[in-house]
Amino acid sequence: VVIEATSTTAIPLTIRGSGVQSGNYLQIQNSSNTNQLIFNSSGYLGLATTTPWGLLSVNPNGLTGPAFVVGSSTATNLIVTNGGNVGIGIINPGYKLQVSSGASATTTVAFGIMGDATSKTCYNSKNSAGGDISFYFVGIVMVVENNLCR
Repeated sequence: VVIEATSTTAIPLTIRGSGVQSGNYLQIQNSSNTNQLIFNSSGYLGLATTTPWGLLSVNPNGLTGPAFVVGSSTATNLIVTNGGNVGIGIINPGYKLQVSSGASATTTVAFGIMGDATSKTCYNSKNSAGGDISFYFVGIVMVVENNLCR
């Protein structure tokens, strides 16, 4: 099927539901009738899911590649793996959040409220010699260690 505009200002395709549309506006399925993409009447877009629950819902079940990527295969800016790890400036994050500055000497990562007297939030990094270093807060005191805390 080819859908082609008749002029540069024409809209090649409009999908309009009924006044009380409750079904999906658009479904794209594979040859096994499994939904690959859904645009539902709530305006939610679902990839590999039959029930998108947010503006963009991605179901990575059974996926061998990443669940979500911003960038290209050679220059990835943001990645969410199908295991739930998030990488910024890195293509294979090994943690729930991993940030890499690439060739830059400085990486700035902003966090919300960190640590109190009852918790220990640990941040692992590399020192200038490439060795492991970590820091965490106990109350308002920052503790720095020359190893990885877990």
